[in-house]
Amino acid sequence: MAENGNGTVFGLQGVHIPWVIGDPPDEAEGENTEIAQRGFLLVKVFKKGTYLVQSNWNKRLYFVKRVEGVDNPTLPFEFGHAHPPEFRISTDHNNTFPLPLSPQFSRLEWYQRFIEVGPPQRRVWELYFEYLNGGSLAQLRDKHYQERKRVPEPFIWHVAAELCKALLYCHDGILWDVQMPPPGWRRIYHRDISMENIMLNYEPRYGGRRPDSGNWRNVYPRVVLCDFGSAAVDGDNPAHLQTGQFPYEHQPNLWEDLYELGCVLRSLCMTHIKFPQDEDEPADRVPLAQYKDESQRWAHRPDSRRLDDVNADPVGQPYSEALMRLLKEFEWDSQEQEDVNQINNRDNSVPSKEFVYEALFTSGRFEVGAGKAEPKPAGFYDRYDVSWTRPWGPTPYVVNQDEPARSHRRIRKAIRRDDFEYVGIEMRAVARYRPLVGPPP
Repeated sequence: MAENGNGTVFGLQGVHIPWVIGDPPDEAEGENTEIAQRGFLLVKVFKKGTYLVQSNWNKRLYFVKRVEGVDNPTLPFEFGHAHPPEFRISTDHNNTFPLPLSPQFSRLEWYQRFIEVGPPQRRVWELYFEYLNGGSLAQLRDKHYQERKRVPEPFIWHVAAELCKALLYCHDGILWDVQMPPPGWRRIYHRDISMENIMLNYEPRYGGRRPDSGNWRNVYPRVVLCDFGSAAVDGDNPAHLQTGQFPYEHQPNLWEDLYELGCVLRSLCMTHIKFPQDEDEPADRVPLAQYKDESQRWAHRPDSRRLDDVNADPVGQPYSEALMRLLKEFEWDSQEQEDVNQINNRDNSVPSKEFVYEALFTSGRFEVGAGKAEPKPAGFYDRYDVSWTRPWGPTPYVVNQDEPARSHRRIRKAIRRDDFEYVGIEMRAVARYRPLVGPPP
């Protein structure tokens, strides 16, 4: 390997993933086949069958999910329907239950399907979604926790409004400006709403002088509900569905989505409160005398805490009474002592659908509208900026040339393909996309 004076490293090996022509081609692929005709460069592996690539044609990044059709799905990357859930419920206009091309849903940019010769023979789909540059809501939460910072209230209102928009379409078929469901619409249940499945994207600011008030796009990034791999629609055969967050829920229902929505919003209000095991001095630790002692961290929160305790903590500016009042509707009796899946807790742990889509959604839209309205004083948006949590720009996957056999097995396991090739690449210094290197004071 060699490096030039500009920080570019030569002599590295990357991974090229070729285009597989579907069978039959005219029915097997999305319309934008030009993005694949030169193949892809592997950029990052998230887990088996889930990875990031760069098109060698247009140099854009795509998030890839590879899934396989089987008769009796048991693994996360398997499905039992004629089409994978992420395709049958997606923005592609050829699918069974289309999602609108709205900012709250990830765009399926292209797909290919093919038969992979066995044994066993597999029906393979590779789905190429748009790349979202802001990372997940879980990453934003964790970075605020590490800094012991409250997530800014304007951002929480924004997340609430955007998630309500997404779920209002899924549950009622209603877009906020169109009050009638589209023809043939059937209710969609996401069933796996978590911070890991909510992504952010920061749009570039338009040209011209930076406003004195700051960049409002860094307070209100795009919020995207992703990963419909566990999703269902009315009338589905439960035997064909992946397990959602609650395996005992054998029939898809609204309760799952509404409860998970409440967990996301309440957790965002708790990033400034340390877990007992993270307190600086052992003498300062105050054990929680409850079943949910927070030993499982975010798996215990937010039900391990009350919102009254959140505002009582001296860190940062307390949240408004309006926000707390609405989110307290998602609290439930004995939440610190019992599991929500106990039969007596299930029905009193979420407010009504009407409350969510009328009171919470209406308040969220009002707060966000007021937050974006001009004029604003100097530095107004800077104090609420969350863009410092944005990940650095990704760089290509680099093969470990010292352990070729092990690297080959690792890549094969990650992308679940044997036809990849090694190619020479050059690596430049990571682009510093974040406008802030740390949280606002």
